[in-house]
Amino acid sequence: MKTVKQTTPFSISYQMTEEGFEGISPESAQNIIEGKLKREDVSYQKWKAEYLELGPDNMKQFVTVIKLSDYNRWAKMVKRPARTLKPGEVFAFDTRPDQFKADDRIGRVLQLMEKPYKVAGSIDQPIMFRGSVEIVVSDPAFEQFKKEAKETGPDQPRVEARTFAGYSVPKWDASMPHPQGNQVGETLKEKLKMPDVSWPGFTARDAAFTEMKQYMGATLFVGLFIAVVFLICACSFLYFRLYTDRDRQHYHAISRIGLTEKEMNRSVTVQIALLFFIPFVVAVIHTLVALGALQNMMMMKSILVPSALIIGSFLVLQLVYFIIARRSYLRNLKVL
Repeated sequence: MKTVKQTTPFSISYQMTEEGFEGISPESAQNIIEGKLKREDVSYQKWKAEYLELGPDNMKQFVTVIKLSDYNRWAKMVKRPARTLKPGEVFAFDTRPDQFKADDRIGRVLQLMEKPYKVAGSIDQPIMFRGSVEIVVSDPAFEQFKKEAKETGPDQPRVEARTFAGYSVPKWDASMPHPQGNQVGETLKEKLKMPDVSWPGFTARDAAFTEMKQYMGATLFVGLFIAVVFLICACSFLYFRLYTDRDRQHYHAISRIGLTEKEMNRSVTVQIALLFFIPFVVAVIHTLVALGALQNMMMMKSILVPSALIIGSFLVLQLVYFIIARRSYLRNLKVL
């Protein structure tokens, strides 16, 4: 939950363009959101700021730019210290840990509107958009960008001016996903004619979090079901592989030339262990690599503990079947 709040800091957010969306103007959308919050009788804090989309910078990425005064208004709202910038300096946000770390950019130079700007510091969470590269620039630099944007030609970096409005509801922050926040989000999605509760132009955090939990729960169920089916299939293959007359004849033959029962037990144990646990170790390595990539992509907190619990559960099942198979196999060999 903490990670969701860091990557999506506002309970409800709306990206406003001059054209609006589906015939709804930015002003009308704002009235719809605020009217719904007032009818629900919840207190909220509003942060509204103009931003620019510039790109590409010298790292081949588009960046979202806000001015320092708007950032400091947000910092005051969330009780963070205000920042200052010298001419030619910017701050970077850490929004996509799988792509870059903002700290890695400190001291580097970004090309914004074909001018160099030094990254003087970083901020450990995004303000507006999860997944974007967000940059804070001085107010004069921001106004200069806007002025130059009107004069850019077809060969110049793309510049687009937009307005962002974020609504923070303390009541919903205390318990997430909050039932009221979930219901309000779904209602606003319908009224604003948005295709989803998590969209580039609109985000209802509680409703989006609920949808994500439902999706992840269904995915987990299907994944575990398939894993159990494959485990049963693997056990069946191993069973038929072990119980063959050829193996019994083999051990019976070598027992005649001096193989003791203790040595036979050790040999059988090693053989069965290799059949059981080499595929298991390969599967664990493959799973850990895939989960690491998924964790970065979804910007989730560490999933080491739940992953270890699930892998450990399958290991226990595998061990139980190994013990049963080994005992049964040895008994079958001694029949002859």
